[in-house]
Amino acid sequence: MNGLKKDIEKVNYSDSISVSMIDGSLIARLKNSKIHLAEIKRVNLNEKEYLFYYLENSKWDELTTGDEVYSELMLCPENKNAQDIDRIYYYTGNYEGLESMNTKELQNIIKDSTLVWKK
Repeated sequence: MNGLKKDIEKVNYSDSISVSMIDGSLIARLKNSKIHLAEIKRVNLNEKEYLFYYLENSKWDELTTGDEVYSELMLCPENKNAQDIDRIYYYTGNYEGLESMNTKELQNIIKDSTLVWKK
């Protein structure tokens, strides 16, 4: 049982992940599991603002959390200009250096991502 709690994995995108603008802040929700860890990067590309993120959970939480449970994560608060975000992508790849990539490199990341929200 303890092994399942320590078995942390990136959550694959599915219909259990959603993003909403709530009271001026961008909020991600994960249904049927608890968020153990998240990675979020804000990137400017051609004068547009993008957020890339992914979530991690444990196998234990995934197996034991009921349908009525939603975990929430603030991706961008109102006071950090959430209204300026044009698109949000769910990306489970490597985040190292993401915010300093050139346009071509970011376009490749976008191709490997799932668009989950746009203005």
